[in-house]
Amino acid sequence: MTEPLDLPPVEPDEAEAIVAELLQARDEVPPTDASSAGCVVAIVSIIAIVLIPFVERALDLSSGVLFGVGASLWLVAILGGAVGIFGGYKSGRSEARLNRRIGRIVSDSSEDGSVRLAETVRLLEGAHVSRGPRTVPAFDVPEVASRLGAALPYVRRVERFLVDRQEIHPVFTAEQPRST
Repeated sequence: MTEPLDLPPVEPDEAEAIVAELLQARDEVPPTDASSAGCVVAIVSIIAIVLIPFVERALDLSSGVLFGVGASLWLVAILGGAVGIFGGYKSGRSEARLNRRIGRIVSDSSEDGSVRLAETVRLLEGAHVSRGPRTVPAFDVPEVASRLGAALPYVRRVERFLVDRQEIHPVFTAEQPRST
């Protein structure tokens, strides 16, 4: 991906369409990431489990109630931990969405190319995920680039337009000098 990019410029009417799609994509609800909530639930449950003996002394609860509360808290801690580990951004739904998006870009059959443009903008807009202090790729860029095949120059052209406007981070074009 470090070869020189000789991409034709985006036409003014196409530029308007790209910006409109970008604005529409940004208005959509992003995919949820339940991993943070799962970790918080697991931590709170474990803290509550540790505090059970102190609560028992203060409230004088029966052993059956304590067992039920303790078992419930352990179950919540385990489920919260599982969500924290497996509920991240790269879930099966995200992978399926990526596969559908690539398929639509590669085999756009719409007469005006609107499907290809919409899916390209959404692919580029969602290519990076910002979780706290760093930004990471949402997918394996070289793999997706190879799957895009003959559609990759089109995707790069749209990307270069959006990067030049400072709307997105580079994805497939790497850090190439910008044309003026």
